[in-house]
Amino acid sequence: MSDEILIRRTQNGWILTQYDHDDEEAYGPLTTVHEDAIEHRDQVVNEAESLADLLQEAFPFHMRAKRQPGMEITVHADSQEQAESPRDVEIPASDRWPTFRFSNSGNICDACGDRKDVVEIIQMENDSNVSVCSDCRATGY
Repeated sequence: MSDEILIRRTQNGWILTQYDHDDEEAYGPLTTVHEDAIEHRDQVVNEAESLADLLQEAFPFHMRAKRQPGMEITVHADSQEQAESPRDVEIPASDRWPTFRFSNSGNICDACGDRKDVVEIIQMENDSNVSVCSDCRATGY
């Protein structure tokens, strides 16, 4: 187990530096990079997954195992409100795009993940905003 652990956030991931680590083959600090995934539309989920990986690496002796109590790290791709709402309710097409305004800031489309010059910021029923490009909006996202 390391005597000192340093966790830093970068633009696209997390950096773990361990001092006095248990690896007898390595000398000096041991540094690993945990890059954010791109699997989810929500960047917060991608960042949370890479942080969870880092914490499991940094604290392996504190993790729950078959015969050892400890902590478990779970990343949820939906909010508590989304998890509690019924999933089998079909939203009418007329309600899928309540309001929108244009933005010309080169944002990333939440539906396809591509960077676009123009996206529409759509306000959903739960007052959250979603950025959608014209291609995804035309297909109903």
